[in-house]
Amino acid sequence: AAGPGASARTTWLHAARHGLERADLWPVRGARRPLPATAAAAPAATWRTVRRALDVSLVSTGAMARTAHVLVLVAALMLPVAGAGFMGLTRSVSNAWAAAATFANWTTTVTSFGPWLYWKLDETSGTTATDSSGNSRPGTYSPNAGAFTRGVPGALSAAPNNAVELNGSTACVYTAGGAATPAPTTFTSAVWFRTTTTAGGKMLGFDSVRTGSQSYSSGGRYGRQLYMDAAGKVWFGTANGTNVTGLSSAGPLNDGSWHLAVGVFSAAGMRLYVDGVLAGSNSVSTASSYTGWWRAGCGNLSGWGSAWDGGGSPSGSFNQPRDYPFAGGLDEVVVWPSALTDAQVAALYASR
Repeated sequence: AAGPGASARTTWLHAARHGLERADLWPVRGARRPLPATAAAAPAATWRTVRRALDVSLVSTGAMARTAHVLVLVAALMLPVAGAGFMGLTRSVSNAWAAAATFANWTTTVTSFGPWLYWKLDETSGTTATDSSGNSRPGTYSPNAGAFTRGVPGALSAAPNNAVELNGSTACVYTAGGAATPAPTTFTSAVWFRTTTTAGGKMLGFDSVRTGSQSYSSGGRYGRQLYMDAAGKVWFGTANGTNVTGLSSAGPLNDGSWHLAVGVFSAAGMRLYVDGVLAGSNSVSTASSYTGWWRAGCGNLSGWGSAWDGGGSPSGSFNQPRDYPFAGGLDEVVVWPSALTDAQVAALYASR
């Protein structure tokens, strides 16, 4: 990263099976002293394994001021729990470059994109799902705390890493209250899920009633939803009147592992991502206009049989107020008022 015409010596950080192999990097905090040559040289309780992307800014400290940016991907790295920022040096004939490394985790990545609603589902008691977007849009664990198993290990690598298990019959996380809002014409929705169900169910959607279900003939509207069918495929669907459009994963995802589903809707069309990778897209950009609330873990799917595989198809009339609850784990429910890009979705998944 040295200037033109200068030869540089770069100090690299190696992550080895048994710890750090180079000792010429210094903690940003504290004295400029080498790190121990191996992790064994430090108290075991102060080290942990992390998986992160390093955003490294190189700033010249010589007479000629220049700035460069380097992205370093580290698969496994042993870092001290406290003060996880490091500084290394690269030297050239006339310049010294200081490299400061910072780590992006899931929560900071989510909030950097400006969420409209963010339910982490980390609660272990009570009936309120805190909104971490800063917009005061909490959820309610309904009908009561007993319908959920809380505090189960979640999808993320960083603490707190709690999630909830829904009983698949009555459990749902509704928007806690407030006035109905217009159905968004541009948005991104995301949810982590884990299940072995063969019944399917709605994981996240925007319904015209805050709780329960309402038939289409009675004014009920529902769509903009991520759900699973009985074959274990994940779908992202919208409806324009009674015309349903859905994108699905290539195969089943009811394998008992955590997966990330992301749906994007905008004037450019629809996109579905699974685990950070684009699973399908189309140019559909029109959906029903109504007001409503977001919910996670339940909701109406009646009439959506054309976007469903496996048994128990909701292929009947739209005029059925039927609930399709999800049985399994949910974590990190997020809605953004913008269309995330391919790169942003990939970064989101990588930050887990």
